[in-house]
Amino acid sequence: PRLVSVCASPDLSKTAGYLQLRYGEPGSSEIIAWPEASYPRQHVSKGNVLYQGRIGTYFRFQMERTGFVVFNVRDVAGGLVISRGAKILQKRLCERTTVVDWAGVPVPVADTYAISGIGSR
Repeated sequence: PRLVSVCASPDLSKTAGYLQLRYGEPGSSEIIAWPEASYPRQHVSKGNVLYQGRIGTYFRFQMERTGFVVFNVRDVAGGLVISRGAKILQKRLCERTTVVDWAGVPVPVADTYAISGIGSR
């Protein structure tokens, strides 16, 4: 099992702090922490996600040509979509999610993202 987390620094605001994706097997040396814990947040955007007819929120972390979209649709599902260029590499649902309110997180706003055909948990 892999862990997906969106972590923020305690000083996160419009002019300071960082937002970071952490993904991988806990305790493994292969865990991804992106972007580096720094400001500004040009590698992160957020928007609305449409999943099973419900609207939720997502964060998109862009690492070179690879995109990591972490999404949550309250009371329905949360997950991760990994893409390279226009090609979807993986779609995964989370077995459990703990979500704080993502609406006020100060990152650039992107377009709505529709997710379908989610793979295994």
